[in-house]
Amino acid sequence: MQGKPDPQEMACPLMGLASDRLTRFQFPARGHRCWAMPRAVEVEVSFQAAICIGSDYHDCVRHRLWVQKQALAAEPGPQVEPKPASKSYREGWPILRKGLAGNTERV
Repeated sequence: MQGKPDPQEMACPLMGLASDRLTRFQFPARGHRCWAMPRAVEVEVSFQAAICIGSDYHDCVRHRLWVQKQALAAEPGPQVEPKPASKSYREGWPILRKGLAGNTERV
């Protein structure tokens, strides 16, 4: 038998307090901010009541954009073949070879 859903799981995970993005109340509050953007933004209490605090937060434009951004960031970039090392790199720089060999004179 399943119990009641956790109220914290029903609210938008991107909503938090201005001073602590991981903390939020279980009711609409003026202190709540939306952390979907790089800078937290204020959210109208009426919008919080209708969208943020409840299972409808998936309908929020800011939440959908955040989800899309996270998905794009998780996608691997194009596979690029590494370039072969140049001849001077493979043979070592003369100054480095001499320096590593214990020669302290300048070349």
